[in-house]
Amino acid sequence: MRGDKSQRAWIYALVGVYLLYTAWQLFQGLGESEGNQAVIVIFAVLFVIAGAALIWFSIRSMRKESGKKESAQEEDVQEGDAQENLAQGNSVQEDSRQENSGQENSGQENSGQTDRTQEDNDWRDNGEDDPESPART
Repeated sequence: MRGDKSQRAWIYALVGVYLLYTAWQLFQGLGESEGNQAVIVIFAVLFVIAGAALIWFSIRSMRKESGKKESAQEEDVQEGDAQENLAQGNSVQEDSRQENSGQENSGQENSGQTDRTQEDNDWRDNGEDDPESPART
């Protein structure tokens, strides 16, 4: 679909150039024509306005389209980087979990401690007192 808009913009630009060329030809032939010179001038001016408008519109459309392509490519790159970082972050977290679980298991075997879940350890992260501690009031 993007190719269609780009092709359309090029066609508009070519039509605009043709209208400018036609207006130029009308102005050049103005001295040779007899009568109705006012009509020729009116149409020549209309062709100049229409041609310039079509060229301006096509250039604006092409710039907008190229800006969309660049931003889409940047988003794709950023999205790919984010997914790659997320995948790497997950693998790092899994590795650290495996290392931590290995350390906890070896420590538990030596000291006879029971498994504690993440929820049980949350009070440590928040700086709170041990909820099972008898010193708590």
